[in-house]
Amino acid sequence: AAARLAQVMASQSAAAAAGDDDDEDDYANDHPPPPPARFGSGARAGHGSNGVSLLGRTARSPSPALGRNIVEPPPTVRSASAGRTAAIASRPTATVVPPIKTSTTIRTPSPIPPVAVESPVERPRQKRFDTAPLNSRESAPRRESSTLQDELDMLQEENESVLDKLRRAEEKCEEAEARAKELEKQVAALGDGVSLEARLLSRKEAALKQREAALKAARESNDGRNGEVSTIKHELESAKEEVAAVMDQLKEAESETKALRSMTQRMILTQEEMVGLIYVLS
Repeated sequence: AAARLAQVMASQSAAAAAGDDDDEDDYANDHPPPPPARFGSGARAGHGSNGVSLLGRTARSPSPALGRNIVEPPPTVRSASAGRTAAIASRPTATVVPPIKTSTTIRTPSPIPPVAVESPVERPRQKRFDTAPLNSRESAPRRESSTLQDELDMLQEENESVLDKLRRAEEKCEEAEARAKELEKQVAALGDGVSLEARLLSRKEAALKQREAALKAARESNDGRNGEVSTIKHELESAKEEVAAVMDQLKEAESETKALRSMTQRMILTQEEMVGLIYVLS
C-alpha cells in the first residue's frame, strides 16, 4: 500500500509539473505584451491613466487555474516550477513606457516609433482553441486526485478490515485464554476430586483390610468352636458307649439278682419243710 501511494504521488507530481509548464506557455501565448502608449496632440491629459493601465496590465495576476496548479503539487515540484517561472520571466517582454510628467509649460511629445500590434481578432481564436486543452489539463489533476482519493479509501478499507481481523483475533485470543482458565479450574477441581477419590479409596481399602482381619479371626474362632464341638461329639459317643456298657452290666446284675432270688427262694424252707427237717434231724 505504501509503494502504491508513493507511485501515485510521483505520477501526480510529474503530471503537475507538466501542467505547470503547459499553463505557463499558454499564459504567455494568451497574454501577449501590451502595446506601448501612443501620444498624440490630446494625450497629455491621459498620461496618468495610460501609465496606470500599462502598469495594471503588467502587474495582472495569472489565471486561477494556473495558481491552483502551482499550489497543488508537492514542494519538490514547486522548486522546479519556480526555476521554470524564472526562466519564463527572463524571456524578452514588451517595454513599458513610464508616464510622462506634466508641467505647466506645454511641450510637444517626442515621436515614438510605431510597434506592431497583433490584431484583436486572433486572440479569441487562440483562446477558443486553447480552452479545451486547459479544461483537459485542469481535469487531469482532478482525475488524479479522485484516483488518489479512491486509493486512499481502498487503503482505509483495507486498514479497517485488518483492524477488524486484529480485533477478531484479539477476541479469539481472549476467548481462548478464558477457556484455558476454565480448563485449568476444571483440571484443578478434577485433581481435587481425584485426591478425594484416592482418599476415599484408601479409606475403603483400610476398611476392607479390617473386615478381612475380622473374618480371619471369626474363621479362626469358628475353627476352634468346631474343634470343641467335635470333641464334645466324641465325648458323647464315648458316654453313649459307657451307658450301653453300664446297661449291659445292669442287665447282668439283674439276671444275677434274679438267680440269687431264685436260689434264696429255693433255700428258704417252708414251715412244713422246716418241721419235717426238724423231725428228721431229731
